[in-house]
Amino acid sequence: MIKLFSALAFWLCLEYVILGPYSYVRVGDNFDIFIPRLASVWDGFGAAGMAQWSNLFAGGIDRLANDIVYPNVGGVFFAVFPAWIAYGLVLILCAFLVGWFTFLLCERRLGLRRSASIVAGVIAAYGLMKVDILPYVLGFGALPAALYYLDG
Repeated sequence: MIKLFSALAFWLCLEYVILGPYSYVRVGDNFDIFIPRLASVWDGFGAAGMAQWSNLFAGGIDRLANDIVYPNVGGVFFAVFPAWIAYGLVLILCAFLVGWFTFLLCERRLGLRRSASIVAGVIAAYGLMKVDILPYVLGFGALPAALYYLDG
């Protein structure tokens, strides 16, 4: 089953893999602002120093202060990979997390049949990819995992 949900997550985010650096970012009513912030925090890290002012925003940002104030797990991906790869990896990870743990939650905790649990996981992963509040995608992806592990 883990292979199924890995393939599903990859398929749901296939456009980011195929288009590569020409891929796009879905924009939802200004909730997408975290993407340029995360990309700019690490832009020029080795050359300019971490605490130096970044002029990539209209008003500029202090890289170090901004990353401390707004910690984000997805920021690790943006630090290691180019922004287009990091964005795709965050989406693939979230689609996998929500699909897999919804499946586990339905099958093992709620006692649903395997086929119903698979359908629930697929619908949850697909639904997550249609949400336009991207800063919260990691949180939504972790919610089924948190619910699954609550019971122990």
